[in-house]
Amino acid sequence: MELNINLLNQYYMDFQSKRYEYIEMGNYYYGQQAIITDYVKINERANTKSCRNYIAKFVDNETSFICGIPLNYISKTMDIDSISDIEYNLSQWSKKHDIDLVQALGIYRESVELYYIDYKNDFQSIILNPSNSYVVKDAYGNIELLMYSFKKDFDFTNYIDIYTKDTIYHYKENITKDNKNFTVADDVEDVFVEVAASTPNIFGEVPCSVGNIDKTVFDRIKSCQDEFNILNSDQLNLGSDLRYFYMILYGVDPTDEKNKTMIQNINQNSIMFLNGEAKLDKLEKTINDSFMQNVRQNCKSDMFELVGHLNFNDSPTSNTSGEQIISRMIELKFRCNLIGATLQNMVRERVRFLFKYLKIKENKEYDWKSINIKITLNIPKEWLTLANVISQLSNTNVLSKETMRSILPLDHSPEIEKRKVELERLEDEKNNINLDKVGNVSTGVTIGI
Repeated sequence: MELNINLLNQYYMDFQSKRYEYIEMGNYYYGQQAIITDYVKINERANTKSCRNYIAKFVDNETSFICGIPLNYISKTMDIDSISDIEYNLSQWSKKHDIDLVQALGIYRESVELYYIDYKNDFQSIILNPSNSYVVKDAYGNIELLMYSFKKDFDFTNYIDIYTKDTIYHYKENITKDNKNFTVADDVEDVFVEVAASTPNIFGEVPCSVGNIDKTVFDRIKSCQDEFNILNSDQLNLGSDLRYFYMILYGVDPTDEKNKTMIQNINQNSIMFLNGEAKLDKLEKTINDSFMQNVRQNCKSDMFELVGHLNFNDSPTSNTSGEQIISRMIELKFRCNLIGATLQNMVRERVRFLFKYLKIKENKEYDWKSINIKITLNIPKEWLTLANVISQLSNTNVLSKETMRSILPLDHSPEIEKRKVELERLEDEKNNINLDKVGNVSTGVTIGI
């Protein structure tokens, strides 16, 4: 595919203009919030900045609900070999890969899983987000181009890898930056400088999957998070200096140089010296502690309500059951199911590209459409209820054993569990001795036939 440099330049400018929004999302998750940079500073007074990061808390909670139990690959055609190959070829991936993928979705509203073959000829993946990648789709949603911007260690140059259906191009950036303003080189051809020869794309299509969700935690509670941080910071600073009081000076000219020095000493050291004509009084702020606490609590409750989360730090009643907790988590469960559905779509693409890789490497033919992706939410479960359901259905023809296994939150596929059960059964049969068929060793007389 021949690259249109003019069009590519427009893509890159669009990417650079939008990425700051996503950088802000990432900053809020990692604690670099507005309270840190924009909190009004009062000279010579306490200026403590309190950042209670509920955005990170909610994103991490949703990630733990979705990925707390590892996802399972299930073959609709009972093809155990395909499941074994999936688990074997993904075994070198980080155990927290799916966690990082869902976390990126929760932070940035979009995440990209880019597939490649490493130097050991293994199938690998890297997780991208809109702050370092740009995806171009056609009118039907098919990915036409992926742009990946990155830096190397101890190198401030921006490198750009561009993935098309048949080629991977390697460039570096030739654009000068002034904060958020970008100046394109006079010659458009010089915007992207080739740093290495292009390499072929063995997959025959852009090797990535893209996931999107509608609204992130950041989108829902950013303003509440900022308000909560300001309230906490103000309350801390009120207790750290004289902000509970207004000082009233009578007979003092604030423009007089001596009085300026006196006022400065008051600000710095809370020490004052007055002459006989001056008088000092105070005006106390009548701020009720319960009022401040209620304002903070209301702001905190609004954040939990807007994202549909429960405050698990509150002590539950002694008779609270798992079913009661689940009934209060309907909104959160629905949101996690939506994110889980996005993860399923991305993992399905992962399997499709993996099967392409196995076809190229080992000439193995698998149908990616026959693989089902099962995600089990890590929420409270009534194990006794599950056990009773399985027990009552085990002697009926209503459900297969595989389906009953899939009801349980296993950390591997039901097919693997079935194979384990069969191996254990064969091992038990091998170890069991049928005494009716064993001869009397001492007499040589056969006891039974």
